[in-house]
Amino acid sequence: MDKVESFFMSKSENDIETLDMKRQLENEEPKKHKKPLILRMFVGVFIFLIVLIILISAIFVFCAFNKKSALSVIPKSFSACVRTDSAFEALDPLLDLQAADVFLATAQLRSARPVFMNLRSSDLRKNPLFKKIASRPIDAALYDGISENGKQNFLAIVDMGFLSFATRPLKTLYPKVYPFVQKKIQKELDKNNIQISFVDGENLSYFEIKTQTISIYFTPLKNLVVASDSIDVLMMSVLANNEISYSEEQKKLFTKKTDGLQVIANAKKFAESMTNQNDILGNIANLLPQDELSTIGLKISDSDIFLDIKLPISISKNNPTSLDSLLSQKSTVPIVLSKMTDIVQYYTVLNIGTLEELQKALFPILPVKNIDSLWSKANAASKLAFSMDFNEMIYSWSGKELAVLGIENQNDPVFVIQVKDEKKRQRVFDKFTSSIFIIDDNSLILDGVRLPKLKLPSFLTAILSVFGIEIPEPYFMVQDGFIYFSESPESLSSIFTFADSGKLLMKSESWKSVSSELKNESSISLFYNLERSIPFFLRSNASLSKVLELYTMGRFDAKIKNGELNIMLQANARKSGNLRLIPGFPLSVGGKSSSKSFVSENSKNPSVVFWTDGNSVCSLDLTSLEIKQAKNVGRCEIAAASEKSKNGVLWVVNSDGYVYLCDKKMKLTENFPVLLNERTVPGIVSFEDGILVPLENGSIILVDYKGAVATIQMPSVSVKSAPNILGNTAVIYDKSFLGSIYFVDLKNLVALNAENPLSVEGIAFGSPSMIQNQKKIYTAFITQSGFLSIWQDSIKAPKITKQLDGIFEGKIVSSEKYFYALSTDAILYRIGIDGEILSVKIPNATAKNASICVKDVEKNGRYCVYVNADSNVIYGFNENLELLAGFPLAGSGNPVFADVNGDKNSELLAMTLDKKIVAWKLR
Repeated sequence: MDKVESFFMSKSENDIETLDMKRQLENEEPKKHKKPLILRMFVGVFIFLIVLIILISAIFVFCAFNKKSALSVIPKSFSACVRTDSAFEALDPLLDLQAADVFLATAQLRSARPVFMNLRSSDLRKNPLFKKIASRPIDAALYDGISENGKQNFLAIVDMGFLSFATRPLKTLYPKVYPFVQKKIQKELDKNNIQISFVDGENLSYFEIKTQTISIYFTPLKNLVVASDSIDVLMMSVLANNEISYSEEQKKLFTKKTDGLQVIANAKKFAESMTNQNDILGNIANLLPQDELSTIGLKISDSDIFLDIKLPISISKNNPTSLDSLLSQKSTVPIVLSKMTDIVQYYTVLNIGTLEELQKALFPILPVKNIDSLWSKANAASKLAFSMDFNEMIYSWSGKELAVLGIENQNDPVFVIQVKDEKKRQRVFDKFTSSIFIIDDNSLILDGVRLPKLKLPSFLTAILSVFGIEIPEPYFMVQDGFIYFSESPESLSSIFTFADSGKLLMKSESWKSVSSELKNESSISLFYNLERSIPFFLRSNASLSKVLELYTMGRFDAKIKNGELNIMLQANARKSGNLRLIPGFPLSVGGKSSSKSFVSENSKNPSVVFWTDGNSVCSLDLTSLEIKQAKNVGRCEIAAASEKSKNGVLWVVNSDGYVYLCDKKMKLTENFPVLLNERTVPGIVSFEDGILVPLENGSIILVDYKGAVATIQMPSVSVKSAPNILGNTAVIYDKSFLGSIYFVDLKNLVALNAENPLSVEGIAFGSPSMIQNQKKIYTAFITQSGFLSIWQDSIKAPKITKQLDGIFEGKIVSSEKYFYALSTDAILYRIGIDGEILSVKIPNATAKNASICVKDVEKNGRYCVYVNADSNVIYGFNENLELLAGFPLAGSGNPVFADVNGDKNSELLAMTLDKKIVAWKLR
């Protein structure tokens, strides 16, 4: 038994040991596999990352090599194409240019103005990620007359490069992803009136972004994103290989690296845009080939502009023109430039050919009928009168330089001709003076120089008039190889007197300021000052001409070199004062528009202004410059609604008792119109909770933003001017026989002093005004005779009374510290709450129907006073009645203030007496 037990025990122990060893082995197995599992996980992640990197690299490589050139989607029929290698670096500085505002004010580009202005004021411009994404190559082209509406259209091509991995699958992903995304952004889209759609057409699939003012169509095309505001232009771009229409030389223009902006233009269309078709230069432009391209180098800022235009010249033997002889001559430095002193205010110099060469080249293209016949008759008359033809009379002694000069303080120009042979010129002039057909008067001696005078025969004046020269009785002077003609002897005397002064024009600051980028070789050269002369390229109505008008002084040179016509323009802005008219303004509104009704939307940054026009109410969207009109409203008053109103921005009160509350688009808000069943009288005033409306029966009604109507409990009053409001208190002048002032609690709709109103000595035309200072309320009122009263906390006895000089037919207004009043003889008074008086006289004005407003434009606690007397001039004063810089300026009525050009600064807007809206830059 013991053995058995011993056996089983030993067996059991052995089994236990075996089991323990087995369990130990089992427990050790997982420990042996922990390191291989972590290793496998690490290897797996590493392989995944490698595959991902390879995949991303493959996508980027694919995007880099599977691409189209921008040129292949630019139809050659453009009028101008702008290129840049970095859109952000090139375009961001241009967003702040006034020149951009000029282009965007044109009818063709006005639809793009809202997008541009939003971009100009956007904080994205400072975002590093946005800058990186926006630094893509962009080509943008303009096309004329392609779409059915005949308007100018744009085409934009963005080369996304490696970022095209995000745009290439848009057409595939859009139908699946957008419904989900749309739910997230639909409210924002609706708020901005934006619609996004995808059109899967038979020939072309594209996206459409539609706003109130513009529709933009775009489509991804390999590495490119192509966009246009015209389907016709987009299809013409995408569905054809446009690259084959360009020559090899033209292709090089589009592959050249750009520093900033490069403009490529159709040479013919560009030249036509800078000239009038019916003048000589317009006819020269017509001779340019239809499909020749030119490059335009552009450097531009608000103070300076430089244009460098290169037009290829190809003189064809098979198709000769009258200009070939001129275009084949290399340009030289005009000698006459070195003769000009700084008394020359402007000049035009021709250094391209002799008078004979010019006659032969230009006569075939002059916009004058029968010019050859006129020339032949004049030549025959010359032979009869002087026994010499034009060849001897003019060509035999004249050189190749011609000039027209404007002299300081003189209106008549001076005409200059180079004399190549003085002896021949003297013989010709001796024949002139000995002829009975020429009256010679050499009796004038001015400042030591004898100035002979000629009275030219009619056949010579007729020829000169063809070229716009009117000098029937010129004085003349010969000096330093040139002969000078002018009807102003003072101009010739000044040239003679200053010749040895050493003060050359070429050394003057004004000339050097517009010559730093130019050399002196030229065939045609213009130096101009818009106060004295207008160059030919500003006489057209093209947008480019309007841009150049911003730069008041400039120099234009054209020269021929290496088979190229090189046209250069350097100009700068030299305007006095800090105020400038915003490009795009003035806008003519015409009709019976009232400057007295001119108001803006009541917000931190108003985007709409309103006014009345007879029986209509009009609005101007300051972003798009679109004017709308609500007709047949009847005789009415308008007032800006408080910002507390969610949608309503404008109150309109009809004299028949209709009250309207409109949104920015002049659409009625919910619960309006409201009919009061009583006729209204002028004197409405808007405040935080609604609008006060005086009725013909002597009651005052309050209409809130929900359309609810309540009558204010107070005695019957005769309201002749709009009450003033401070907080929840309105002050009302009852212009009755006795004359009283009431204070009204607008919360409880009750007159606070109905039983004991303030009494007024005399009659007045305006309402009282209130100021709150250190928890005290001061109320000021002035009668027609100038009797001023100031009450404190509505105590019946005035705290201060003063007699001011003059008659007062307007209301008194206030800032946070002062009251202001304007007498009919245009004296502006500042009145302190302690009775201290300060005044200033507005010169040469009366103020019987004046407007005066006080505004803290910059929201810095510094109020300014803006006064319009009986004139079309607005004066601006600070609180010390000192004239603000740049004032006065054109305008009538009360001005309004808004950011018109997206620079985050307020501009002053007003309506003029000739029914135009002006906008002035205050900085």
